[in-house]
Amino acid sequence: MELWMAEYIKYLQEIKKASKNTIDSYTIDLKQVSVYLEELGVKDFNNVTETNINSYLLSLEKQGISSASINRKLVAIRSFILFAIKRGYIHQDVTERITPPKFEKKQPKGITVSQMEALLNAPDVNTARGKRDKAMLELLYATGMKVSELISLHVEDIVFKFMYVVVREKAGERLLPFGHVAKESLLNYLEERFRVDNKNEDIQNEGHIENMKVESIEETMKSGGFEEYKEEPLFYNRFKEPMTRQGFWKILKEYAKKVGIEEDITPQVIRNSFAIHMLENGADVYSLQELLGHGDISITQRYTSQSVGKTRDVYLRTHPRGK
Repeated sequence: MELWMAEYIKYLQEIKKASKNTIDSYTIDLKQVSVYLEELGVKDFNNVTETNINSYLLSLEKQGISSASINRKLVAIRSFILFAIKRGYIHQDVTERITPPKFEKKQPKGITVSQMEALLNAPDVNTARGKRDKAMLELLYATGMKVSELISLHVEDIVFKFMYVVVREKAGERLLPFGHVAKESLLNYLEERFRVDNKNEDIQNEGHIENMKVESIEETMKSGGFEEYKEEPLFYNRFKEPMTRQGFWKILKEYAKKVGIEEDITPQVIRNSFAIHMLENGADVYSLQELLGHGDISITQRYTSQSVGKTRDVYLRTHPRGK
């Protein structure tokens, strides 16, 4: 059973080119169901029954696992079974008649504009760490990208000349614009990073980095300078390793606590706030769909209900018969 699962994970990595998050999630989900089945004495997936899978899903529900998470685990199991059937390892899909658990779709949760401003201004930009954190937060809110996309960026993905960032996806690329505040934060961060980095010996020997201003950093990057940095991750942790989701999450929690935001804040809340604030300020849902990278417009439309109150206020203030 474990050999088949390992082969499936390899298939996801090498053939399907699935994201690291998907690989990690499916690996965990399949390992968990494998352990459960072995505890039942089932070591061959051909001996697995529909009852076994239903029993596993029920055990997850009793543990308080959310319906959304249970549904995801069922998808992982079903995908593995279909893969194994195609390879001739398994002869039937025992999940075929299993109905995914129903779960209530929650409205996207965001924070107010004033809370967001406080959060974005929380890092101490007089320190190297603060400049990095400020750049990450500003870019996340400016573009509405996912945290997995943020930490996957490379230096070359930032195009200062036209003020957009290239988000690379399995299906292609998404170009996300950012504003002047995010641009300035990124330049300040890169100035600090290039200044303290000892890799660029030629430039350091000429004394350029030590005295280089933000404007010089921007012009040098526009003209193709800092070539050796372009394929490096845009954001590092303190160990000079690529930033992780867990690392960013801790940073976000730290600043939220610092400015007194009591809501449970996550990277998704920043993404939600981006969408809600855009709609409140007049963005159309189709443009927002493109920015967020949603394949289905109905996903984007969940945000529209959040801006109804603001829309009504505008109507009452501006329509001749609204008062």
